[in-house]
Amino acid sequence: MVAQVGTVAEGRRRMAEGGIDTAIVDVPLPDEYGIELVREMHGANPSIPVLVLTDVQD
Repeated sequence: MVAQVGTVAEGRRRMAEGGIDTAIVDVPLPDEYGIELVREMHGANPSIPVLVLTDVQD
């Protein structure tokens, strides 16, 4: 299964549904930094592999 979300809030809802095997997370998201979601995922299940990809242009 592949799911896509666009905000940390959506990610939290998806995480609550369960079934996440791997996550690819961007850092700047519209509502919060994705790193917060990574921390929550790790706290809930430290065995989930997480890849953080980002492109920040200043």
